[in-house]
Amino acid sequence: MDVRAKLRETFGFEAFRPGQEAIVEAVLEGRDLLAVMPTGAGKSLCYQLPATLLPGLTLVVSPLIALMKDQVDALREHGIAAALINSSQSAGEQRETLERVRAGEVKLLYVAPERFGAAGFLERIQGVPLSLMAIDEAHCISQWGHQFRPDYTRLGEVRELLAPERLAGFTATATQEVRDDIARELRLRDPMIEVHGFDRPELFFGAEQLAGKKLKAARVLHHLGALREQHGEDASAIVYCGTRKDTEALTELLRGKGVPAIAYHAGLGDEERAQAQDAFMSGETPVVVATNAFGMGVDKADIRLVLHHDLPGSVEAYYQEAGRAGRDGEPAKAILLWGLGDLRLRRFFIEKGTPSPADLDRVWERLSTGGRPGQVRAGTTRELAERAGVEAGVVPVILRLLEKAGHLRPEEAEEDEEGRLRLRLLDTAPRSGLRVDREGLLLFRQLEEARLERMVTYAGRALCRRRALLDYFGDRDGPAPGELCGSCDACEAALARGGATLELSEASYERVRAALALVDSTDFPFGRRKLAAALAGEDAPGLERTSLVRHPAAGSFACLGGGALAAAEQVLDRCVGAALLSVHHDPYPVITITARGRAVLAGAAEVPGEIAALADEDQVTAALDEARARERAARAAAPRRRKKKGAPSPESFGPVDEALFERLRELRSRLASEQGVPPYVIFHDKHLAAIAALQPRSEEALLGVPGMGPKKLEKYGAALLELLRDG
Repeated sequence: MDVRAKLRETFGFEAFRPGQEAIVEAVLEGRDLLAVMPTGAGKSLCYQLPATLLPGLTLVVSPLIALMKDQVDALREHGIAAALINSSQSAGEQRETLERVRAGEVKLLYVAPERFGAAGFLERIQGVPLSLMAIDEAHCISQWGHQFRPDYTRLGEVRELLAPERLAGFTATATQEVRDDIARELRLRDPMIEVHGFDRPELFFGAEQLAGKKLKAARVLHHLGALREQHGEDASAIVYCGTRKDTEALTELLRGKGVPAIAYHAGLGDEERAQAQDAFMSGETPVVVATNAFGMGVDKADIRLVLHHDLPGSVEAYYQEAGRAGRDGEPAKAILLWGLGDLRLRRFFIEKGTPSPADLDRVWERLSTGGRPGQVRAGTTRELAERAGVEAGVVPVILRLLEKAGHLRPEEAEEDEEGRLRLRLLDTAPRSGLRVDREGLLLFRQLEEARLERMVTYAGRALCRRRALLDYFGDRDGPAPGELCGSCDACEAALARGGATLELSEASYERVRAALALVDSTDFPFGRRKLAAALAGEDAPGLERTSLVRHPAAGSFACLGGGALAAAEQVLDRCVGAALLSVHHDPYPVITITARGRAVLAGAAEVPGEIAALADEDQVTAALDEARARERAARAAAPRRRKKKGAPSPESFGPVDEALFERLRELRSRLASEQGVPPYVIFHDKHLAAIAALQPRSEEALLGVPGMGPKKLEKYGAALLELLRDG
């Protein structure tokens, strides 16, 4: 059967999404492949469709039990013989499924990677004709991936034992290092590597470096105000914060300014989180302020804005969160607000999430004491951390190391925000007998710091952001290098210059080298304020008594005029982010040069163009003008903001009955809840205000109200007239 015909008849799709058809064809041709596609780009279809056309079994390895259930249910709805085997089933159910597999009655079988460690499973499935082995979330096999799972490392050996005709790996986040690792670990043979779907031309990407939470809050208000002016008061937005405290504080601030917002973070109870998510998903509360705990189950197509109040820890995390905007294909924005304080916060998280040898010993002691080989320990990540007396963030890292060393094996368990665990002890070795590679603790920290460095490089980028994201993930689509995409702040600024490519003078690079030389020259480290003041040729308390004012680099930024101090501060900040400089707290934050920074001074490495742009005269002038415009916009925005739930007053309809308007809103909420749709789908506030002003008493009069067509009259007319008659 024709592939497109099968796509239409079985799955109901008229056409492939970008990249899907080439992947499906490669699978059908028998090639090994690795497909890198973001969430929502249609990875599952790339192995489900070939499975319906190939003669034998397709074995799908997936780490999420909940996802397995959803996919199997959906496939059965399409009439496809799909099944799963996991720990939630009884032994009898598992045997029955395996018998159906061996009898050729199953086309797709879903299993978790841990299943290959279960007694007898491999033996019972060997000999079954296996046309395709598909590995979902393939980045879990790589130590360079952000969700490394040692059980995945067995899959290369499993591939050799089961001998599938072809193997396909799928992942949403894989950099070049991760792709190379996946190909090696899965033993892919001359694989086709396809990276598609990361280009989101409907998304506008921007970043603003801001000093302090007050400026950030002002910009959050500005962006939300602009959103509501452009798309209406029901427009959906997510504001991501780095901490629970900031989430709560910003939510209260927004509410006080008349913005309907709700908080979401892991510190809330289950019921509170569910209510917050439901309020946002239904459209009842259009703005959610959340930590990165907000994400599971969030598939709202009409999110018009994602704001990051703080710097994420990696480009992968940022893209995943920013990409929740504009899923309906309509224009949307992803704006990053960040500052030096974010770097301190992120490094604090890295510190808290990096286990010490003592942490490793405490967790193992808690797991092994009183246990026996073969016993299963169950609970949550948080419970294990509390009982072992360690930070919750270090537990997953420690479990990875213990698993890799062969001391325990994870059993299948439901995935949720609590991090539920089922761990089978393989031995109960004393602490002195642990075979853990303790150098892996240092490696983990280095990986996290490298991800943060790449995130800072993106944040400070002066060139196309869309191209930067596509290059990071290895996607060849989108604008060509040097081409203006028109959907990011860097290209927007270039278009404002008449489309000219950003050209930096050698003097701007020299100013960065001067900043590095100043930091390197001192025997005693100084803080950011004194260093920046010395570079700008400005005064600071006690500066005249230091050696900084006598260094040749002193005053090297003074030619930048009124923006000299801010430019010097930003250059220092960005050099910290790029690991050219480092911040130490001893006990106050001071800045020192790194080995990489000295390599730049010696000419062995180049100054990143994004940092040099911050010291360029033209760029500083433009930044000053933009900053002043932002301040004016932030000051002007607050007085015009409407009060929460205030009714619009269309003058042509007369005065609005406020009490009737509120009863109409209540009716709309009830109707929306009954139909499972956002309230604005029923009527916008301005339409309810018109009804409250005109107060029609007949179907004919209702038809004269803006927004009321024959269809809506048929669906809601009777309920509206009943409310109006009752007064």
